[in-house]
Amino acid sequence: MGVDMPDRDELLRQFRAAYADFRDQASRRHGWGFWTGSGRRLIGPFNAAGVARLYRLLLTVAFVVGVVLTLVGGTMGQLGAALVIGSFFAFGSWMAQAWALSREAESKVEDDLLFAMERARLAPYADRVLELERQLRALPPEQPDADSTS
Repeated sequence: MGVDMPDRDELLRQFRAAYADFRDQASRRHGWGFWTGSGRRLIGPFNAAGVARLYRLLLTVAFVVGVVLTLVGGTMGQLGAALVIGSFFAFGSWMAQAWALSREAESKVEDDLLFAMERARLAPYADRVLELERQLRALPPEQPDADSTS
């Protein structure tokens, strides 16, 4: 009654490929931000990708200015070193937050869409629990024993 091994292997291969395709598509996000009916941005002229580009540009400028000031030396060199180190830390912090938010969104989409598989797996167990609960509720209430009251 089981699935033949070649068929099972082929099904597993197709399942892995489908899951990889699902993960790939789930990680591609479109339409970030809030748009009005007229097609204009509700807040600001940029969507999240545009703001990210501007922020990366700002960090790049701070890094380059920091390198140039470091080459000048003196007090300006100290300011340049601070700009270089600050831009590294700012970029790392921003990337960590962006990664965490995108990972959270991917996990939520995956959980929402693939919950049906887990639900199907657990359905027989849940049905058994519900059936036993129904049977328990159908039983008459217990009467206290006359011997136990004395």
